[in-house]
Amino acid sequence: MGKFTKSLRDTGIGIAWPASQFTCPIGVLTSVQRRYRITNKTSDRPNGYAASPQLDSNSVPFPTVTCPVGEASPQFSSNSVPVPPVPCPVEDSHGPCPVAKASRTIRKPMRPPYTPVVESLPATTPFVGPEALVRRTGRAIDLRLGANESPFGPSPNAVKAMQEQAAISQFYGDPECFLLRSELAAQLGVGIENISVGAGVDELLGLCCRLFVDPETPIVTTLGSYPTFDYVALACGAVFHYVRYANEALDLGALTELAKVTAARILYVANPDNPSGSWHTPEEIAELRQHLAPNCVLLLDEAYADFAPGTPVLDTSDPQVIRLRTFSKVHGMAGMRVGYVVAHADHVRALDKIRLHFGVNCVAQAGALASLQDSEHVANVVRESEKGRIELAEFFDTKGLRSLPSYTNFLTVDVGSKPRAEAILSRLLQRGVFIRKPGMPPLDGCIRVTIGRPEQRAKFAEVFEEVLIRV
Repeated sequence: MGKFTKSLRDTGIGIAWPASQFTCPIGVLTSVQRRYRITNKTSDRPNGYAASPQLDSNSVPFPTVTCPVGEASPQFSSNSVPVPPVPCPVEDSHGPCPVAKASRTIRKPMRPPYTPVVESLPATTPFVGPEALVRRTGRAIDLRLGANESPFGPSPNAVKAMQEQAAISQFYGDPECFLLRSELAAQLGVGIENISVGAGVDELLGLCCRLFVDPETPIVTTLGSYPTFDYVALACGAVFHYVRYANEALDLGALTELAKVTAARILYVANPDNPSGSWHTPEEIAELRQHLAPNCVLLLDEAYADFAPGTPVLDTSDPQVIRLRTFSKVHGMAGMRVGYVVAHADHVRALDKIRLHFGVNCVAQAGALASLQDSEHVANVVRESEKGRIELAEFFDTKGLRSLPSYTNFLTVDVGSKPRAEAILSRLLQRGVFIRKPGMPPLDGCIRVTIGRPEQRAKFAEVFEEVLIRV
């Protein structure tokens, strides 16, 4: 009579059976969630198949799971759905095997659990992008003055370099960012081993947190300062301790004291600060550093450093200070996502263990390198930003509104109260003007406006005057 070989794969259907065992009258062995080949030797049965099939040498034994005769269909859990019957691999003159009559189910997939840290996080983002606002309101944005992007754009040399690189972007970028790091090291007066490049300051903040933060690790910062730092640190399980702004600026003394009391692993300072615009001199930062506990790292976010008057000394021999900078502001390359760390060589080597080595694409690397080498463009952006900052502050002064001192490319303006600030934002957005405001007291009664080009400032002033009389 012959030899019968069949794989359950041939049925085309995956089966999820209940845990109970059933006995088939013809002795068919069937795998419930595996695919093994069955070989039935000849026998004296009419169709030539043995009542108890044997496994050939290429098969693995599996438990007997067969269908009931004269019993009710097996019960399945509520998260299962029925599927069509599966033909029995052996049929004979006794008729179809009851396996084909029994219910079969496929269990619905269940989500594996996230880590406790991720489960505890709220569904939030640090900023709502202007594109999301357009989708939400259906109103186009004519003046984009809310994200502190450079209104002057990137250097023409950077644009040319990026266009040329884009033409050969089928190739990966240099994972070591060697040319860009070399130029940064030369301009900053440090070694290339003290520079690490990443996809913007935001990514680098997250990587620095991964270096030093475990669940329940204490961190100290200013309530309402750059919120993305809170966002990435909370994702590591950090516990935050906050100091409030004092006189609309960072309170360095209170930050230092709280870092000692809480045994903080990281003290985060944005200098110049966002959203206040305040700035502390290199001497003040050096004094803060002297009061740090030995196990505390000063994470110094200097995204707006190019607009500040002082030039700090970069001491890369100090393992307790990590500086972060970006090409998003003065270089006008926010959309390309390039930032860098200046730090002790040990920290750079540690970042190499966890960073995404191809995270900064070849186009971004080419543009950043060309922008660094165009010092005239950078200097012009700084001059025009300072001029625009003065003019915009004078405009607000004529409206009876006080601007906070700023060492950045934006102005933070006190409009009196949080509800009024929110109303101004809403009405400006209805007119196609996008700005932002600080989220936490005591600055939540302020608005924040990016310094635009002269024609942008004129248009903003026109719309703002019309809005102001209605709030």
